[in-house]
Amino acid sequence: MAENPKEFHVGLAFDQMRNRQFVGRETALLHLDRILHDTSPDSNFRLAVLYGTGGVGKTQIALEYAYLSRFKYSAIFWIDGSSRESALHGIGEYLEKIASLYISLGASQDNPRYRKIKDALDRAQNGERAPRSQKSDSVGDDRHPKAQHLRALKEAFIDWLSLDNNRHWLIILDNVDDIESFDFRELLPRLNMAL
Repeated sequence: MAENPKEFHVGLAFDQMRNRQFVGRETALLHLDRILHDTSPDSNFRLAVLYGTGGVGKTQIALEYAYLSRFKYSAIFWIDGSSRESALHGIGEYLEKIASLYISLGASQDNPRYRKIKDALDRAQNGERAPRSQKSDSVGDDRHPKAQHLRALKEAFIDWLSLDNNRHWLIILDNVDDIESFDFRELLPRLNMAL
């Protein structure tokens, strides 16, 4: 199936408001841009980490970078990494935006990429109404029905990000204060996948 050139153009997919009072930090913004737009042939996957104590402006730098660079990326996703559940919840919201994009482009009929996203969204919606397992109440426990549906959402999102012609997106994972709480690498896509 031929891809629509606009099927990956979600744009700024998040609702964070730009801080119009943001000033300075030009060096940090330029450094981020150099890292994330490295054009060397072996730079297929680029990662930048802003770290430091709370309150020093990491989120504001990332937010300003997203707004300044919004035309360099087909999609920019802002994921709350304060917990695994918040990250997966955000992914579900982004899948809904991606599904809406396919519908608006008239690309939902017989499109396997749209169908996979729609199926994951439908399973998650139906799973939220399913009775809870008595064995576990933890969403992090894969036996929990909601956890299984959230995992399906995560896999659909990662598969969409991993598509061969979908290489110009940016994910900002914010508030990852406790790297022991969940492995954020599970949110990173696999490369060189075709569907």
